[in-house]
Amino acid sequence: MARPAKISSEQALSAAMPLFWEFGYFGLDTRTLGARTGLTRFSLNRVWGGKHKFYLAVMDAYLAEHERALLPPVDSERLLRSYKA
Repeated sequence: MARPAKISSEQALSAAMPLFWEFGYFGLDTRTLGARTGLTRFSLNRVWGGKHKFYLAVMDAYLAEHERALLPPVDSERLLRSYKA
């Protein structure tokens, strides 16, 4: 029977985000990533399919968290009216 995860997916993504900012993708090795997040190499591969896919998940989480601040709200009605005019 599998052991329960020590850290949730959301916690792992949040913990890894500043590490990728600090070290960059190539500067952050899996040993450091594991030591700072609590992930094992096995869980990194089993859950996310490796470091690259985990990095993409971290970037997706970052964008989901910050996209409202990055993109202004769109007034779709006003936008449609401007195309009809």
